[in-house]
Amino acid sequence: FRSEGARVAVADRDRASAEATCAQVRAESGGGAGGSEGHAALIVADMASAADPAAMVGEAAAALGGLDGVAYNVGIGDRHGLDAAADNWDRVLAVNLRGAMLTARAALPVLADGGAIVFTSSVASLKPGSRIPAYDASKAALGGLMRHVAFEGAPRSIRANILAPGLIDTSM
Repeated sequence: FRSEGARVAVADRDRASAEATCAQVRAESGGGAGGSEGHAALIVADMASAADPAAMVGEAAAALGGLDGVAYNVGIGDRHGLDAAADNWDRVLAVNLRGAMLTARAALPVLADGGAIVFTSSVASLKPGSRIPAYDASKAALGGLMRHVAFEGAPRSIRANILAPGLIDTSM
């Protein structure tokens, strides 16, 4: 997005990770289509917190002068399978699903007409294989959330979509 001229905000619960991503955005932007120097607003937010998603959206809108789009690219898993403690299950759903809902709820009123919200799901939402049932269930539930967000945003032409990538080599 930055290389196409967009101003971006980067949010992460880990400040060092967010700083590294912001540095990468600035280094790779090359001025973008708009010819401005790379810009990436840094926001520290934990999607497991009930308050952080709305604060994140507010900080991003303030730093960027509004919002045209939101990408909810968040996911954690718990490798305990169906034997997972209820607290572990709840944390995965809080981050992967409740955080997405809270982010969308905060973003819809401030998004520009014609804006978009994109949720990152997973092919694990469609077929078995990850052996992480809390992760799979939370990513599958994003489909229902996405449809409702699209319905709520339709009067202002705000779109909601899902990306469902396969296995990605990450630190997780």
